[in-house]
Amino acid sequence: MAKFLIYETAGGRSHIIPMNKMFTVTRHSSTETRVVYASSHAYDPNDTNQIFDVLKISHAAEDTAYEMQEYLSNMFIKLAVGKHSVINITKDSPKTLNLPNWG
Repeated sequence: MAKFLIYETAGGRSHIIPMNKMFTVTRHSSTETRVVYASSHAYDPNDTNQIFDVLKISHAAEDTAYEMQEYLSNMFIKLAVGKHSVINITKDSPKTLNLPNWG
C-alpha cells in the first residue's frame, strides 16, 4: 500500500511527500530539509547523479539544529509502522512548511 505524508503551506496549497523508495531525511540548512529517494530513473553507470532523487523542503528557520530532520524522520517511522496510508503533518510540524522542490 502506498503511504504519504501530506502538508499544507501557509498559502493554503496541499503537497504530498511519498514514502515509496524513501532512503533518508537530511538537514541541508536551518531552512531546508531534504528527503532522499532511490532514483526512479533507469540506471546509467556513467551518471552518478541518477542514484538518488531529492525532494527539497523549505521551512521557517529551525530553533535547534536537526529539528525538522528529526520531526520528518519520526513521521516517516510513524507512517511505516502505523495503519494509516496518509498522515497530515501540517498542524504538528514545529515549523511552517513551504513549497517542495525536486532537485
